[in-house]
Amino acid sequence: MNICKARGKAIILLIGFSLFPIATIISPTNTLMAPVLAAGKSLIVDGSGNFFVDGVGGKGFLPYEWEIIDPDGVNCRYEDRQNPGGWTIYNYPSSQVYPKGQSFSGVGIFLDDRGDPWIWVGTSVSRQRCWVRANNRLVRPIRQLSR
Repeated sequence: MNICKARGKAIILLIGFSLFPIATIISPTNTLMAPVLAAGKSLIVDGSGNFFVDGVGGKGFLPYEWEIIDPDGVNCRYEDRQNPGGWTIYNYPSSQVYPKGQSFSGVGIFLDDRGDPWIWVGTSVSRQRCWVRANNRLVRPIRQLSR
């Protein structure tokens, strides 16, 4: 049995009958983009390559391990939770650059004030948050984490 979900032009195809069925993201050109585990919530990709959490307004807690794929690396935008800066994440200072091939754990995906998705890097109990844009030109999901 196959179940398809769509957002924009990308499609997620769920295959299998296990407790955690495997989902495959299919791009508009019908090429496989990334394997994704589906357990309640799942990742979806829109026509612009932005990752969202399916079924919860595009945002929410969904722990994943990610890998940087941009050859120039990716900025991680720093936020001090004691002095939050609102949802203008794109204006937060860049605290570090993750190089291509670097993997990191993300707590979930959240939207800035323009509706663009960002991965919350780190843990939900840390004082600082670091944010990385959730776009398939910059990052790829490796596996869902069980937190």
